[in-house]
Parts: sequence; C-alpha cells; structure tokens
Amino acid sequence: MKHTILITNDDGVEASGLAALVVGLHEAGYPIVVCAPDRERSASTMHLTLHKLLKLRRRDDLVEIYKVGGEGPEMHIFDVSGFPADCIMTALEGGLPKGTPKPALCISGINRGPNMSVDILHSGTIGGARQAGACGLPAIATSIDTFEPEDYSVAIESTLELVRRVCNFIPI
Repeated sequence: MKHTILITNDDGVEASGLAALVVGLHEAGYPIVVCAPDRERSASTMHLTLHKLLKLRRRDDLVEIYKVGGEGPEMHIFDVSGFPADCIMTALEGGLPKGTPKPALCISGINRGPNMSVDILHSGTIGGARQAGACGLPAIATSIDTFEPEDYSVAIESTLELVRRVCNFIPI
C-alpha cells in the first residue's frame, strides 16, 4: 500500500504542471487527493480567506484531461475558490467529503518558474507547502525553471525520487 498524496499549487487546478504531477504520481501507483485553487493564485504566499465562504467543487471532469484511466490508485479532485493555503486547510481540517482518504504527504506544484531566493517569500506554491507543514503534514514544494515549460519530465522524475525517499520514513 502506498502513501496518499495531497496535491495543491498556485497556478490553478487546470494548470499543466499540476496535471503532469498528477499523471506522474498516478502512474507510480500513489493514491491522490487534489485540492487546488479554481484559478491562478500566484504570489499569494500563505494568504487565507477569512471573511467569505469558500466554494468547493468536485472535478471528476479533469480525470479525462489528465488522461488517466479508471485503472490504478484512487483519485479525488477538488477545486476551491481560494488560495493554496485555503486549499490545504480545506483538505486537512474536514472540508472534503466523507470517504476522501487522509493524506500522508503534501506536494505543492509543479510551479511554472523557479521559486528561488526571495521569490519564496511571495510564492503561493511555497505557501501551500508551508501551510501543510504548519498543520503537521510533511510537504514538498516543486517548481520548474521556466515560465513556458514544454516538458515536465525532469521535474516529475526529481519529484518522484524525492517522494519515494520521503515515503520510506513517514507513516502511511
């Protein structure tokens, strides 16, 4: 049995980097829960929505876009009308439907563009991972070094290797 992975990002639930990550993890046999913003939320750090209701939508339509079939591990996809930190709070604090598996690890990304140096102070991708960590869930933020990626394979390979290593010592 493999660890369930919670995925978020700041580029939105339909972003190509998130799709590449979902496909890579699914093909590697990991059960997945996606809880990502319903639209682009870059440079949002750990912004939380406090004075209005968030909307949660199940996005089974994205399974077709991600081109993953009915075979393989469990997959749940949701979008939230908030920021990456809102998505993490929703996923970890009881905001997802009953029966959604509890994650053992969070991955935020794959972000378009590098999150390096002072960029990490503003990044919603980093903010999503930081929020997961603040809630007690081990987390990884992953990015690619271009804003116009044509291929995510190097980022997927690197992230999968890190996930495999982390999963060797965290509980399921």
